[in-house]
Amino acid sequence: MPVSPDLKIGELIDLDTMHGIEIGALYNPRLPRDHPNVTYLDHASSDDLAAKYADNPDSGPQVAGLVPVDHVWQPGMSLADALGDTAPVDFVIASHVIEHIPDPIGWLAQIGEILRDGGIVVLVVPDRRFTFDVNRPETTAAELIDAMLQGRQTPSFQQTFGHESLFVGAVDAQAVWEGLDLTEVRRTDVDDPDAFALERARAQLGRGGYVDVHCSVFTPDSFLALFQTFVRLGLITFEIVRFSTTEYGHYEFFVTLRKATADTPADRERLARSADPFFGAQPEMPAPGPDAQDVAPDPDTVTPEPDGTGRYLMNLSAREVSSVQAKRNAVRRAREAIARIRSRG
Repeated sequence: MPVSPDLKIGELIDLDTMHGIEIGALYNPRLPRDHPNVTYLDHASSDDLAAKYADNPDSGPQVAGLVPVDHVWQPGMSLADALGDTAPVDFVIASHVIEHIPDPIGWLAQIGEILRDGGIVVLVVPDRRFTFDVNRPETTAAELIDAMLQGRQTPSFQQTFGHESLFVGAVDAQAVWEGLDLTEVRRTDVDDPDAFALERARAQLGRGGYVDVHCSVFTPDSFLALFQTFVRLGLITFEIVRFSTTEYGHYEFFVTLRKATADTPADRERLARSADPFFGAQPEMPAPGPDAQDVAPDPDTVTPEPDGTGRYLMNLSAREVSSVQAKRNAVRRAREAIARIRSRG
């Protein structure tokens, strides 16, 4: 049975001969459901996840579709302990997970511990430039080294405050690709984003357990630079075997890592340089559409694509989708007119 085509990993994972886990799949797994060679890991049991998301306006209707959680991984527990006899595995899939991890270096190191030699890790990572993290600065190596040395199991106050104060709400990634500037945009679901963020951070005092925020934010190039730093320091031992940058109109990129051996500085340098070909990768730009696309779709017949699929319309009603698409067509027509004028000059 093939893997989901949007993982862009081709022949690297064969579900008929390999066994692995998917982390944090919730109700939108990237691998086929009910496959005997796939098990699911999350931070809570299926029943606890259903209870957690039941009242969420976006996730609540999807609760019935949650995948069965086979392994629960909670703060203070290693991945090896969570998997037990299931480890070692041939591959790990984690879609939109690494940004939630308080200590990504330690997390990747633990994934290395549960993988067989040559095992594969596929990460699907949101590109902060086209998500609700658009106004947050990229996470630095210093921040992640600090998290690793502290052995952070739950988000720091800094991570929580950063997430809550700079969260901007639903983002139309396509509009951002076309030049929409969200620099001055703040969230509108609370009266004072900074005060709300401080309250959320204070609420963590004396409270254990997992807090669901984006602890880290990345772009394709910032991720690659962090990877090289941590490999050269001997903190993780992977090489990049596939990398797909954020596609035009979308909001996530794909990283495929292979577990490797790095016994010497030369080994580490070789692994680090596996990232070199992918810096500065540019998305393929779509060709201009026909004039027939200038007409806005009927708002009663347009269905917005669900969040988490790798598509660009997130949390929008059908009427909002129609409006966004009409604006896109107007922008395209304006750009084509400018290009014609310039060519005449």
